[in-house]
Amino acid sequence: MGSFVRRRTPPPRRTHRWPAPRSVGPATERCCQPVTEGATARIIQHYPNVVQGDWTATVGHYVGDFNICTVARHYKGQMIEEYLFTRQLADDEPDPYANEKPYVTITSPDSRLLQVSADVRPGWTCVIRGNEVGKRSATFTRAEGGKVVERLRFIAV
Repeated sequence: MGSFVRRRTPPPRRTHRWPAPRSVGPATERCCQPVTEGATARIIQHYPNVVQGDWTATVGHYVGDFNICTVARHYKGQMIEEYLFTRQLADDEPDPYANEKPYVTITSPDSRLLQVSADVRPGWTCVIRGNEVGKRSATFTRAEGGKVVERLRFIAV
């Protein structure tokens, strides 16, 4: 009698397809508009990358001078919260949520390992202000010697 050999075949490759956004109101439609209109857009860079504990934050720079900020919280390797900020504020434009209490503050550590492996540079902080979904802002700042030398600001639309 021949021996039975069970061979493990690798699982089929899965291609990720974004589901079509479902509308739950005008706020959702406004939030999804830049993503759906730019579905074929290419991200040319993620910078800055800010990491602390379970939180990550980054700015995706798209071809054509279009940027989106993403802030996420992770648990056991899975993203459990994600906040998108789709409108970048101009330098002279006021942040409507600047006086709100911070919802979360993320500050990157000075870690050579993170710099080399994930391009997480020290000195960057990301602060989300506002406690109401859809009414929040995210501000990235980079400080050197206690002085802010770079700043990117976004609001949720």
